[in-house]
Amino acid sequence: MIASANPTTHWAVLSQSVLFGQRLRRTKDGGREFMFAHYPLDLSKELGLQTLLKPLAMCPSKDDVLIVGGVGPGSPSTPPGTMSQSLWKSDKFFSTTASPTWVRNFTNISVITAVAFAAFDPSCDTYAFGTNSGQVWLTTTGGEKWCQIRPSPPSDQMRYTTGLIFSPDRSLYVTLVDKLSKAFGLVAKTEAAIPKCVVDDTLDLKWKELPLVARAADEREHVNTIAVHPLKPGTVFVGTNAGVWGSNDHGNTWMRHDYHGYGMPNVPVLDIKISPKTGQVVAFTYGRGAFLWQENGWCDGTPSAVVGTNFQSCGSQALIRSGLPVPVNDVVSAP
Repeated sequence: MIASANPTTHWAVLSQSVLFGQRLRRTKDGGREFMFAHYPLDLSKELGLQTLLKPLAMCPSKDDVLIVGGVGPGSPSTPPGTMSQSLWKSDKFFSTTASPTWVRNFTNISVITAVAFAAFDPSCDTYAFGTNSGQVWLTTTGGEKWCQIRPSPPSDQMRYTTGLIFSPDRSLYVTLVDKLSKAFGLVAKTEAAIPKCVVDDTLDLKWKELPLVARAADEREHVNTIAVHPLKPGTVFVGTNAGVWGSNDHGNTWMRHDYHGYGMPNVPVLDIKISPKTGQVVAFTYGRGAFLWQENGWCDGTPSAVVGTNFQSCGSQALIRSGLPVPVNDVVSAP
């Protein structure tokens, strides 16, 4: 996570190693020094379930406000030493000189698999999380009250949430996996704006299940992340285990951004970020660096040891879009 007010110095980094498991670190000097920033959370534990990196989100309007799903000390009503799966919140992540303090914001029996803030709420009081049992919980009061807005599906559905994103029109997108039918590219969207959650309750919202992002039984198309363009709300991107899919009509139709047509290699895309000011779209892959969306194609730029990926030079994507022959070295990595 990169702080919007101090993007060159203030970062939050979630990493995993064989020896130490998952660790959350904070830097305020551009990476010269990192401080552990997850105590008292044990981000390596998942109550018996092994998962990838924990879901972490920073409020778009307040760099100090972060939420993360993870295991930590149980509530005051539980025996000492008890660990529980919870949503945790920090209100002074960068401003405190000591290690940031985390407060339990919600205790849940399911594993939290996705979190998201609503950019349209500058108070940072509106956010949501999804679980491995298909639930989605919403707060519009900073965690004081919670509403379940996607009840657990029947036991024979076996769905879990992989991604959440609030749209500028105040609706909410959720991506799901149905483990029973092996539908790995499910996307649903609330048909109306998210209402206020002022009493702990279940909100009766109507959801529209959008067409499958990909082939229903192809595990390579497992959706890892979803992003809605803040300046073009109808434009939606999803990152899968085998590249990117895009939509220009709120997810009603999808187009695969393949290598030969769009310049995106057939690799896992773990995150997609879009600048709220410039509209710049960047996809972060596993093993192939970052890619920048330019008009109708993805640009991998020219790697630089000083500044990382240099998006000023478009490299192979420019050759693809212009119809010129693609260098042999690029063809090798194509699907």
